[in-house]
Amino acid sequence: SSRPNIEFVDEIYSRNGSDDMFGQSLSVDIFANFLVVGAKGYVRTYWLRVLPSSLAGFEYVPAGDKIFGEEDDGEEFGSVVASGRVPHHSGCVACPFVLDKQRIAISSPAYNSGRGRVLLYQYNEDERSWLPLVSPVEGEVAGEGMAHAVNISPDMGSIATSSNFGEVRTFRLLPLQRQ
Repeated sequence: SSRPNIEFVDEIYSRNGSDDMFGQSLSVDIFANFLVVGAKGYVRTYWLRVLPSSLAGFEYVPAGDKIFGEEDDGEEFGSVVASGRVPHHSGCVACPFVLDKQRIAISSPAYNSGRGRVLLYQYNEDERSWLPLVSPVEGEVAGEGMAHAVNISPDMGSIATSSNFGEVRTFRLLPLQRQ
């Protein structure tokens, strides 16, 4: 029987040393064009670009600045990350990668005395930065650890998160209401 071959693409290193737990959580889109890396207290995003100067011809380059948690998030901010792939304007999933409007979910299970929360961000190409998309999803009681695990739907319109209490909650992003 034949097996598929694999090919090395790129490697990314923490610039802060190994004690920042860079890579403690990872999320990659369906074609590996977009990569989210969680570390202790921050998250870093990358997108794959074709670069003739690199050895493999591809290289992950930073997409926006690092996203840091607030003081109340603690070092667990970024312990779980999730991403998907923004559908192309025509609905085509296999169309070229678009960084603008890419969404990510970031966990912060230690937030507010362990209540926990999930933060959703969307990339803004004009500002070249990650902006909060909606209000955070927060746990209800101390020790709940909301955001123990986080996942985002392929269409990036829903998230699921779990807590330390054996509970899973799902949320759907609603379209903006015109007033």
